Amino acid sequence: MTGRVVGSIKLVTDPTQGRAWQIAADPDIVIRLKRILPSIKTSRAEFLHVSDTETNGRELEWATTRWHFDMTDADRAHLTQRAAEDQKREHLVAGILTGTAQVARNDNWLTPRIPLRSHQRVAIDLAKASGALIIGDELGGGKTAMSLGVLEDPAARPALVVIVTGLGNQWLRELNKFYPQLRGVELRTTKADEEFPSLCGPDGSLAYDVLLVNYAKLASWRYHLAGKIRSVIFDEVQEIRRPGTQKYEAAAHISNAARTSVGLSATPVYNFGGEIFAIMDALQEGSLGLRSEFLREWCGGSSPYGNDSGTMAKISVDNPEALRAHLEGRGLFLVRTLEEMGIATAGALPIEQVVPSDAATYEHLSGNAVEMAKLILSQDASNTEKWRTASELDYRLRQATGIAKAPFVADFVRLLLESQQKVVLFGWHRAVYDVWVERLKRYKPVLYTGTESAAAKGRSLDDFINGDSRVLIVSLRSGAGIDGLQHVASTLVFGELDWSPGVLRQCIGRLNRPPQLRKVLAYFCVSNDGSDPVMLDTINIKAMESKRLTGATDMLGAQPTEAARSQAKQLAVAVLERAGQLPPTLDAEQESA
Repeated sequence: MTGRVVGSIKLVTDPTQGRAWQIAADPDIVIRLKRILPSIKTSRAEFLHVSDTETNGRELEWATTRWHFDMTDADRAHLTQRAAEDQKREHLVAGILTGTAQVARNDNWLTPRIPLRSHQRVAIDLAKASGALIIGDELGGGKTAMSLGVLEDPAARPALVVIVTGLGNQWLRELNKFYPQLRGVELRTTKADEEFPSLCGPDGSLAYDVLLVNYAKLASWRYHLAGKIRSVIFDEVQEIRRPGTQKYEAAAHISNAARTSVGLSATPVYNFGGEIFAIMDALQEGSLGLRSEFLREWCGGSSPYGNDSGTMAKISVDNPEALRAHLEGRGLFLVRTLEEMGIATAGALPIEQVVPSDAATYEHLSGNAVEMAKLILSQDASNTEKWRTASELDYRLRQATGIAKAPFVADFVRLLLESQQKVVLFGWHRAVYDVWVERLKRYKPVLYTGTESAAAKGRSLDDFINGDSRVLIVSLRSGAGIDGLQHVASTLVFGELDWSPGVLRQCIGRLNRPPQLRKVLAYFCVSNDGSDPVMLDTINIKAMESKRLTGATDMLGAQPTEAARSQAKQLAVAVLERAGQLPPTLDAEQESA
């Protein structure tokens, strides 16, 4: 290229941010480059900097065909290589998704005892092509088999599967079901120094193909496994959405030293869109660039919390649809419905069931809710006071609502058990569980909540699935990863509600998944008092379509700050309205709404 030299591009190494492209250019070119590369830092510094990723390399390589930059031959060759890698990856991912390409297999790859379906093969190929993949398919698509399928390649073993507490035996059964050739073991202790030698062969290498460890124990094994594990599978990958924790740092350390990382979850992001950066950076460091670049490109600028990794997850994404398309295009994210995967189910039917509530119990337990509601709606209170009070009001009203209706929910479950063999009952508060256990004791209820040990949870599942227990009481957010309920039950009851429709859909998906042959009946037991009416407006079960009940959540679209404010205000208004103390201005707002 001849003509005007507009600047220079140089590959440099920053001690804190790693390799980056340092760009010096004429003012008019700087403006153009900022449009091409929105992740470039906008400042008055002498140079522009952008990280050395495949995506950035391809954009910069295009810029060098448009304008003449001074570069060394070595830097130009590196830039060309980065651009070629990005183009190759893009074409392979597009081919896999359209069915026109697949990852090449060798003769030494394993063959599963049970053949995998074509949609499962797509996920395996994407993981191999990109090196990191979140599989967010609808519950029932076979995500466990997809992730284990990555291990067919000998180069992907040994592997580590990181699980939520209580699911080790379930994963080992699935491993033996599909790949009995592979040897697996669960790490049940935090005493890694003592246990690790027994996991190795005479040559010091790991003697197992698959190791399983729960998230609580992961940090204890970090330094023994990093560099020795070639593939990592994170079940319920949303568990590593918060940087700065020991669990997160251990996950990132082990994962980034491996060749392939796979995250599984039908609800990969519960709250903040920015959590996706934390998860993806743990699976594959740099896959979304630097944290600061992600903020500029996808979150509208710098973080109001600063650039601290611990608060990164609190950031909302400006354009969730565009980010999702970017992730899918790079083979980093895969979400499909059962229908898209060619899997037929009988579907699920949401049913709103109004139950009575003990008014005296509710009034006693709600305490000074009126005063708290007034503070939340006050114009004089500080934001800190409002947030603290809102959290307390939410907890108190939800617990009071749950306890006040608990006996009547139990009575409704008893009625269902006259025609249904088994029922799964979802709740949230321990005091509510105690009422249910007492009133349903003739049906031998068992618990699967946040306070049982892994062994106790395993016994509960076995008693319900294979034994004579007819009621399984599950915490709304403790049932992640459970499989097998669909074989024995098609009826579930929400005795308490959750603010997140995604959590409710995942609960329903525990029953509405293959090989469920019956339509799943999902009863929402609600009262006309307390927090239920407000929460019903939020989750809007009447608007749920059967085919969407267990669909993947909008993983990037959450705007939690605004939602939490709205929820707190709605609860406060409901409390004052019930007490007949709603201010005239708010009363007028309610009528106009």
